Amino acid sequence: MINEETIDCYSLVSIIVPVFNIEKYVSRCINSLISQTYTNLEIILIDDGSSDQSGILCDQFAKKDNRIHVIHKKNEGLGLARNTGILFSTGQVISFVDGDDFVESNYVQVGLESLCKEKTQIAVFGYNSVNSKGKICGSFIPKGKKEKYENKEILLEIIPGFLCSHYETKGLLRLPLSAWCFFFSSKIIKDNGWLFFSERKYISEDFYSFLNLFPYIKSISIIYLPLYDYCFNPQSLTRKIKSDRKEKNDFLFLSMDEICNKRNYSKFIRGGIYLMFFYNLLGAYRVILFSEESLKLKAKAEQELINDKVLGDYMYLLNYKDLNLKTKIWLYLFKHKNRHLLNILMKFSNSKHE
Repeated sequence: MINEETIDCYSLVSIIVPVFNIEKYVSRCINSLISQTYTNLEIILIDDGSSDQSGILCDQFAKKDNRIHVIHKKNEGLGLARNTGILFSTGQVISFVDGDDFVESNYVQVGLESLCKEKTQIAVFGYNSVNSKGKICGSFIPKGKKEKYENKEILLEIIPGFLCSHYETKGLLRLPLSAWCFFFSSKIIKDNGWLFFSERKYISEDFYSFLNLFPYIKSISIIYLPLYDYCFNPQSLTRKIKSDRKEKNDFLFLSMDEICNKRNYSKFIRGGIYLMFFYNLLGAYRVILFSEESLKLKAKAEQELINDKVLGDYMYLLNYKDLNLKTKIWLYLFKHKNRHLLNILMKFSNSKHE
């Protein structure tokens, strides 16, 4: 148990930043953190076994700013790097920033004010999508009815809002579910021993990790602003087909569906998890399409994804009439195994981020 310490507007905020082979971007990220309007910060840079100059750049920043702490460790992946930061952190508030992204100058100030004003355990906020040229190409703004939700509203409104954002059901909240879209009371994390799962075991480890945190959330505040800048990084794209990705995605969905059954979550929430699973399949399909493998190997891998048994077995969970148009199109093409149109649409969609 950590100290029963109330979050106030002067609390120490720990910002955990995993860093791995991003020498081109890491300075931009760190500069956005040290330039925050709120200054009582503990910036924890986790060098996850970088083989480029990323770790050296982190050390150079630490020499100039005593709020920065650098931990060099062997490479174990994003989830375990975040866990290292959690265990090292001493702040009353914790947030996560990926080292190739950056944040708005009032990122911490607005987040902390929300936690203090609403007296909540967690605050969630929106983000901008930034293309490879540094221009904002879209924004995700949370959709809700008020600034604070608590108790039964977490199960009835917040969890569906996180997991069912591709639905257009009237009155449904629309919330982002990425670790970097939250400010957490360190108490909810450390009192419950909550840590991230490894993405090397679970694809979309954020989803699975948060599903295990949901039972402990009693209050959450929503900030209707984009405070984070998520950057499209062409260098981070996987160029090789991973043979076990489909199996890992199936395993993730079945594991999450098992949790939903144990906690008696509604069919609607399970449908939201199924959509997350489907979009993971789309992500795997995109990796295949833009990989450097031969056309023959890509065609075989694409066909295997389209024929995924779990995809077919759980389609009954979906309420098609409430899905947004974009999702309906993707599902239709997958259902009818139309690789030709899938590839055209995916290439067009990808070109908008370049």
